Amino acid sequence: MKKVYHFLLAITCLFLTACEGRIETFGFENLKEESAHLVVKEDNKQSVLQKFNAPNAMSVDQKSWYYVYLEKEYVAFFQGKIINDILLKLTFDKEGNLVKKELIDHFLKKQVMLEYTTPIERSKKSDNYIAEIFGNIAHTASEEGRAG
Repeated sequence: MKKVYHFLLAITCLFLTACEGRIETFGFENLKEESAHLVVKEDNKQSVLQKFNAPNAMSVDQKSWYYVYLEKEYVAFFQGKIINDILLKLTFDKEGNLVKKELIDHFLKKQVMLEYTTPIERSKKSDNYIAEIFGNIAHTASEEGRAG
């Protein structure tokens, strides 16, 4: 009986240590505090690089720079949960001077949903709606067959 008790105690301790949470971070940790020191129309690309290093991402024309901070909590073997996410978007003019500064908390929750509608051509010849519905289905299926 003691062996079973010790075995169960060892398994319980193993599971309890595996359930301990851990927090992982990505990006510039003091992003919110340090971004307060950036001054629009005074700072430029060079001063931003000295304070923050290279951005996480930038626009193709390099006028917008993006700095990201993510904090993710993991518990046991489960997928992590984002507990803090901050985005700093800096916009520069042609000369490289800072003209706009945007700090967005919880930017992952503020996703923009794009609406997509497919235009359906209606036949003017037919007043039979059932024929139109099946005609549209056949038309869509034939397009998918060509694409695949």
